[in-house]
Order: sequence, then structure tokens, then C-alpha cells
Amino acid sequence: MNAFLVGPAAGDGSEVIVKELMGKVETALSSGKTDSFANFFTDAFLFHGCKGNYGKDLAVEGLTLASKATKFHYMSSKFIGKDQIEFQLGNKELSGLFNIRLIGNAWLLNSGKMTKC
Repeated sequence: MNAFLVGPAAGDGSEVIVKELMGKVETALSSGKTDSFANFFTDAFLFHGCKGNYGKDLAVEGLTLASKATKFHYMSSKFIGKDQIEFQLGNKELSGLFNIRLIGNAWLLNSGKMTKC
């Protein structure tokens, strides 16, 4: 039984969902269309950053200004309920922990935080 494994080894199907969502997010970012990118966030989205907290609007604005060539590097994921997934993106130097929720038939970013500042 894999109940204590996280990340790709967990085998709970979360990796496929996260990678598919991140692919869609990267495509929306590269298009430069802020409206389509914003659709991947819940209205209540909150990101706890090293220099403050950012709601949906500031997070979308910051990410769209960052780079159209932004690529997210998947690190791990796990279901934390039937309709929520927690996942980590980044690398050894910089990473973030995020939560997505299934709203209707779409997975949306609900929250995030830096893993270390």
C-alpha cells in the first residue's frame, strides 16, 4: 500500500492532473492573455510570499509580467481529499507549495506559499 508515499511514487493520479493543469497555465501565460490566465485561479486565491501576501489579481499580474517563457518544474503532488491536490513546483533553490481544488469540472489554483524565504 502506498499510503505514506508522496510525489510521483504516490501513484494516486495527482501528478497527471497537476502536469496537465501546468501545461495549460504555461500556454495561457505564453499567449500574453491575462484574462485566460486568470481563469485558472479561484477568486479567493491567496499566495503567501516572502515579502507579503498576494490575492488573485496581484498574483496574476506578477506572473504575467514575469515572463512569457515561464516554465514550471514539477516536484511532487498528493491528493489531500477527493477534490484537492497539494503540489510543489520549483527546484532546490526556489520552490512553492500550491493547492488546487476541483470546482465543477475544472481544477483551479486555490492557494500557494513559498517553501522557504
